Amino acid sequence: MNYNKKKQPFTVLGRFTILESEKGDVEYCRIKFHNTGHVAVIPAGVVRSNDFEDESLVNEEEDIAVTTEFEPEMHAEPTTPENKVVQDDITSIQPDHEEPESIEEEPLKAEVKIIATNPDGEEIQVEDLEAFVAEHDFDMEAVEACLAGEQKTHKKWRFATA
Repeated sequence: MNYNKKKQPFTVLGRFTILESEKGDVEYCRIKFHNTGHVAVIPAGVVRSNDFEDESLVNEEEDIAVTTEFEPEMHAEPTTPENKVVQDDITSIQPDHEEPESIEEEPLKAEVKIIATNPDGEEIQVEDLEAFVAEHDFDMEAVEACLAGEQKTHKKWRFATA
């Protein structure tokens, strides 16, 4: 188990690289904090130095600070049944469009073109990576490692971005 400088335990869920125009390839880590379950994406150099903290806790502290600074008005009347405002029936308001009864998520498709090369050397353009991985009984993490250049093949298949 890893700890940052604030003694918050975390686990590195994965690593990936982004090509940034000024800095070139920058490695990032996706981490999960054990105490809160919060998942964050942090530059790998910052993770190595442990100089980061759980932002979900920082935001709560800021929210608390804002609420403690609030002072009620001195001239406000207490709420009693006599001075309560009753709102009109808002159920009569109809939206401009009808909401679908259920929203089905489409399978995640690769944002970049992925080329899979089978053991015979035949190249296949992958439209839906998750479906392709399931169809060929591949391990998603191993395929992602091939795409990231961390390993060359998975089950004798090669994977590259176009």
